[in-house]
Amino acid sequence: MTDSDYSLKTFQNGGDVGALMLAHDWSKSPLGQPSQWPSPLRSVVSLMLASDFPMFVAWGNELAFLYNDAYSVLLGNKHPSAIGAKFQDIWSEIWDDIAPLVTSAMAGQSTFHENMPLIMNRKGFDEETWFTFTYSPIRDDDGRVVGMFCASTETTPQVLAKKRADFRNKLHEHMRNARTSRAAIETSCGLLGEEMKASFCAFGEMEGDAHCNVQSAWTMPGLSSVVGRKNLAVYGHGRNSDLLSGQPVLIGDVSTDSRTSGTEAEISYAGLGSRATVVVPLVREGKVRALLGVGMAQPHAWTQDEVSLASETVEIMWQAVERARAEEKLAESERRFRAMADNAPVIVWVTDANGYCTYLNQAWYDYTGQTREESAGFGWLEATQPNDKEMASNIFLTANAEHKPFRIEYRLRQKDGTYRWAIDAAAPRFDEGGSFLGYIGSVIDIDERRTAEQRLIDSEQRYRTLFNSIDEGFCIIEFVDGPHGPLSDYVHVEANPAYAANAGIDDVTGQYVRALVGDEAEEWIE
Repeated sequence: MTDSDYSLKTFQNGGDVGALMLAHDWSKSPLGQPSQWPSPLRSVVSLMLASDFPMFVAWGNELAFLYNDAYSVLLGNKHPSAIGAKFQDIWSEIWDDIAPLVTSAMAGQSTFHENMPLIMNRKGFDEETWFTFTYSPIRDDDGRVVGMFCASTETTPQVLAKKRADFRNKLHEHMRNARTSRAAIETSCGLLGEEMKASFCAFGEMEGDAHCNVQSAWTMPGLSSVVGRKNLAVYGHGRNSDLLSGQPVLIGDVSTDSRTSGTEAEISYAGLGSRATVVVPLVREGKVRALLGVGMAQPHAWTQDEVSLASETVEIMWQAVERARAEEKLAESERRFRAMADNAPVIVWVTDANGYCTYLNQAWYDYTGQTREESAGFGWLEATQPNDKEMASNIFLTANAEHKPFRIEYRLRQKDGTYRWAIDAAAPRFDEGGSFLGYIGSVIDIDERRTAEQRLIDSEQRYRTLFNSIDEGFCIIEFVDGPHGPLSDYVHVEANPAYAANAGIDDVTGQYVRALVGDEAEEWIE
């Protein structure tokens, strides 16, 4: 049988790789001409070429390499020169990782490896990859190991998808726990920088269209800080238009890229320990609000997966930043309110929509002697006088149900156990959408006023009793101007029963003397 017959029989139905093998010059291969191949090699190659699953064969002491169409995809730009070449030469960049496995297979031991990480250079740059594969020995008719067979599949997409999902979950968890906007930014930059094995990861907010203020950044130990106000023009010509239009900017090598090579940008990136960079803009309402930049220590071919990861990270981070900033503003407002309320000369309190007291200023605790735990919720009612407690509670709860202002006067216990009158007044609070939030109110001590009022009432009662019971006639009059001149008439303001009886005039209160007695009025007035 001729070489052509052997080749045709071995490589037929082998697809594109089979056709290449048929046309290959085998004189330079350690395998020699196909007519010289042993039958086990021809058989396994024929079987391999007919399979749709990625496979290769490494034969002999020199491990001459043969593979099928499905495996040619995994080789990248190593195909088709890998046909018939030495295994170690083809995969020199991963040889240290796989050499022990090859040794085991050639010693007769089969091995299986799931999702094994390998740094391969298949497209002109190093990239992280993962493979699941088996290495199995091939034996001749005498049982000697003469080669090895591999069935392999690349699991990089699946592994990366899981890694990215795990990263996003971790990022979301950290963002939920971030209490400040600065913590959210620093944590996000650190997590992304470590995930991408970067030299730096920085986040900055735009100031106009030319500058970016980087307030927080992560860098590898020993590198210069990225923090500061940055002029974007310094980091590459022609980048701004892309960034400001919302497009990511990828630079694989600052030393060769036309936007950075030989410019101040190349020097700037060298100072950051970076040879490659990707910058993704954060766009809100059609305007670039911020930038997230990642740098690599070596030239790097950016993948869509990496760009997507950076873009997702900045979106997740910004949501946390906006939430944290809103909480920071609320906290600052709360601090200002408490500072004002705790120094107010009156008691100030706040409730939620359920009527639960959430805040009482220091004046309450100084006045009542209650602790914060005792006064929280509806505990403040325990400081009211027992006879006033039900009334105060009913008025408050009714107003709370109706979302209306209210005003109560009740006796409030002081820390020494004595009770003093107080007035409690409050107005409902509503948010921008009109939803009821609760009350803000104040309590003022009115004991002295109430005491004075009671004394006045008591005095008035004593006076009235005396005034109405004596036999002598008494009246109170008020002089007024009249037709006869100034102070020429008077009106009866008040008169006791004896006065009315003695004067013989009923209902004298409110009547004018000139109307009552006519001509005698002058004498009365005199």
